[in-house]
Amino acid sequence: MPEGWGAQLMRGNLDRLVEGAARAGDLAQTTFSASFGAPLEAGPDQALALLVRCIGRHLLLGQRAEEELRAVGAAVGSGFTRVGFCSHGEVAPDCRSGLAMLQNQTTAVTLLAEGS
Repeated sequence: MPEGWGAQLMRGNLDRLVEGAARAGDLAQTTFSASFGAPLEAGPDQALALLVRCIGRHLLLGQRAEEELRAVGAAVGSGFTRVGFCSHGEVAPDCRSGLAMLQNQTTAVTLLAEGS
């Protein structure tokens, strides 16, 4: 690393990673339910749960990576077809400043369904 450059070290706690993913699923389900006025009653052929998680999480979790997927699945419920993939980070607003910036080591859950 060149002299004068900065670095930020990261460390992970596997249990907290899984818990955080479950909280993301819970928040997505809560927001979705509030938008539709009730929990989803449509079948999985009519609604989609999209999970995008950073490859760093997957690598850190190793054999426990599937545990994270199950936690999100349990949080969003069975009314969704579930699809997911890994990314190398995402550009999204920072929760403090609101400015778009590279987010890393993230899990993003998006729920989609046709409104009635």
